[in-house]
Amino acid sequence: MRFILILMLIPNLLFADDEPGGWVEPGGYDYKAVEAKAAKEKKEAEEKAKKVLNNKKAKITAYQKTPEYFNKLNDIDLCIKSGILERKNSDITNVVYAEIKKRNFPYTPKHPAVLKKHVQIGMSDCELLASWGKPDRINKHVTARHIHKQHVYYRTYVYSDDGFVTSWQE
Repeated sequence: MRFILILMLIPNLLFADDEPGGWVEPGGYDYKAVEAKAAKEKKEAEEKAKKVLNNKKAKITAYQKTPEYFNKLNDIDLCIKSGILERKNSDITNVVYAEIKKRNFPYTPKHPAVLKKHVQIGMSDCELLASWGKPDRINKHVTARHIHKQHVYYRTYVYSDDGFVTSWQE
């Protein structure tokens, strides 16, 4: 009796599918076709994602050329963006200069130190940000008459008083 039961189960064990609960007829499962279909679906999904990403980039780029975009930037990001656009000789730098002027930042367009990514004593904080980008940290000390800042760039400390670079330490 046990022998007959075992013989009845052998065909089911031989042709069991990898998925639980699935049964496959002998020679009925084509792994290559399934893998090819999965690869095709993956490729289509990647192409669709690229199209969506390219459309988003185009929309963002068009929006970034408007004064409204620069109006919404905080002070640090505005100064950083101005330096990036200056070094690229972008056609929208006039829009950035107008926003900087509206915020009353001391800023020299086409400052040689900004274009070369250098720091110079006497340059404004905005020009420093345009030249070197966002610091790791800004330490601020406020007194009754002055604002002292320490811009920390990795191991370099740039000091400014009342918005102008006074010294730096490496």
